[in-house]
Amino acid sequence: MSRDSRRGVAGSRGRGVDEDDGRHHAVTVDVDCRGVAGSRGRGVDEDDGRHHAVTVDVDCGRLSDPATPRPRDPATVIALLLLCCLFSSCAGQRMTWDRAEAAQVAWWCEDVAHGGLRRPGELALVAGSWRMGRIAEWAKGGELNGRWTPPSPLAARRARLDLLASFLREGTAVLTAEGMLAPRPGLEGALKALAVPAIDAENQDRRRQDSVLVAMAEPDRRERDHYIAEVTRARLELDQALGGKVWAAGPAENQPKTP
Repeated sequence: MSRDSRRGVAGSRGRGVDEDDGRHHAVTVDVDCRGVAGSRGRGVDEDDGRHHAVTVDVDCGRLSDPATPRPRDPATVIALLLLCCLFSSCAGQRMTWDRAEAAQVAWWCEDVAHGGLRRPGELALVAGSWRMGRIAEWAKGGELNGRWTPPSPLAARRARLDLLASFLREGTAVLTAEGMLAPRPGLEGALKALAVPAIDAENQDRRRQDSVLVAMAEPDRRERDHYIAEVTRARLELDQALGGKVWAAGPAENQPKTP
């Protein structure tokens, strides 16, 4: 039996050997004794309520005295400390992203979709908001044959980049002011049949990307508008770098229609 330093003070509980009949009893100590195996004192038998002189054979501590805290299991103490650290860290962390984070996410996504060499860890900011952390987790994407794959829909956009780049260079596809693509007005025949499905898919993935990010960030109206403005600017700049042209103003019937 291990011996500890707790004292069997009045009100503590334990088990002891009745010195009259030699039987074991659960007792509540009412005369101070050292609550380790072999110590002696007096206690109230919890079965018959009588006082007995007892020799303690099971270590006891102050359990029923509300002024003294009960001893805790080390694992419980560690768990409580970890919870305290978690709550304190969350209490000091911003929840929603700010304008700088929105711009960083917009350009990171468009760089990835346009074939740029970006790393997913770039969005894991040390002092970032809680929702920026969610986006950083999403940005990790997956792995295929030991290589990083961007999250959907960025992976789909990246896969069709070469085809769209050729459409932009040749003028088959044009840019709209909203940062989307459209078939060149007047496009006909087999080229239109090839270009329109790819342009439709690209625009759908651009919208889906925006919906996913806004859902994760849960920004207010101003933050959302700032993200849309930044991602539109990034798309126009990078699409023009591929050879794309923003369709010039003209008669309404000649304006490109975004699919």
